[in-house]
Amino acid sequence: KQGFGLPLRHWLANEGRDLLGDLTSPTTVRNRGIFEANAVQKIREEFESGKGDVAATLLSIMAVESWCR
Repeated sequence: KQGFGLPLRHWLANEGRDLLGDLTSPTTVRNRGIFEANAVQKIREEFESGKGDVAATLLSIMAVESWCR
């Protein structure tokens, strides 16, 4: 068996950009109280600057918020 890659970075930077913003905004993160808002903001900044491969981390945070909703 062999896995396959997903164009996750591309999706989050393009079609999923609005959803990323909604689910990981500082207000949303703060109100949910599960993650540290400043830490999530730093991860988003890393992603947006292209400095780190944090797309999978962002997707996990987004999934938790989606599930909670």
